[in-house]
Amino acid sequence: MRRAAQKDPGYPAILFVHQGGISDGERFFAAFWPGARGIADSDSSLYRAFGLERGTVRQVFGLRVWLRVLLALLQGHLGGRPVGDPWMMPGAFLVRDGRVVWEHRARHVGDHPDFRRIPEHLERAGGAPSPA
Repeated sequence: MRRAAQKDPGYPAILFVHQGGISDGERFFAAFWPGARGIADSDSSLYRAFGLERGTVRQVFGLRVWLRVLLALLQGHLGGRPVGDPWMMPGAFLVRDGRVVWEHRARHVGDHPDFRRIPEHLERAGGAPSPA
């Protein structure tokens, strides 16, 4: 996502929601994306508000997840200690004028959308989002 956002000056503003505390988010973003904005949601209330649920054993430990782990390791990414509920499924949401106009609900914990295509989804939804 960072690469896609940095390559496209018209990329929509990004706001991460994470399950850690404020200091967890500050440490994470300082290490991986200084300047990124995030909201600490340690009780997962925003996750639930967006309808995200806890995954099954297959969604958290299935073959596709292990393939993603292997790919990440080959790219030099090492896993850290889990923060929050590691069973909570991820999602990505594009919000415009207070409503969700596009969403990606992960099929497994290693599933993510093609972040380069986010501007296309925004265009189909009618243009730029309201300023954050």
